[in-house]
Amino acid sequence: MKQEIQYKEEDEIIYIKAAGHITANNCYILRKRIFNRLDKDPPVKEIYADLADCSYMDSTFIGILIGINKKFKSSYGKKINIVCPSTECCKLFEGLGITKLLHLEDTSVDLPLNMEIISHHQKPSTTMLLDAHEDLMETSDENKNKFKLLKEILEKKLNQEK
Repeated sequence: MKQEIQYKEEDEIIYIKAAGHITANNCYILRKRIFNRLDKDPPVKEIYADLADCSYMDSTFIGILIGINKKFKSSYGKKINIVCPSTECCKLFEGLGITKLLHLEDTSVDLPLNMEIISHHQKPSTTMLLDAHEDLMETSDENKNKFKLLKEILEKKLNQEK
């Protein structure tokens, strides 16, 4: 199975399709791309993230989805639509207690043709990793405790990089 993230915007609607095993190494572009778009006009009407073919997501990818959701909600008052999440994805969302923060849909959405593959396997930046995990930590005290040590390590690394 492919391990990739596809992206396309049509008619002010953002479509994301994640397939395979999605980790920090192949999702780092997604956050920047969507955050930059949400800061521009015309307004984004909807964001759909199709996770039907996603067999695994690491905490970075989940944190990126939470961060996108947080920004979309603060900018437009809407949640992103998580479309047809696989059983594995649902278990991960439930394990982190974040199912109520997202809009989960069992009905598929028609994805546009010729979506761009934006998952290039590269080392993610320390800042992106930290941002994703801080967004995830904000969701609950339990998640704050789960990712506290990782946050400390990333902050220390970030200070060393300066």
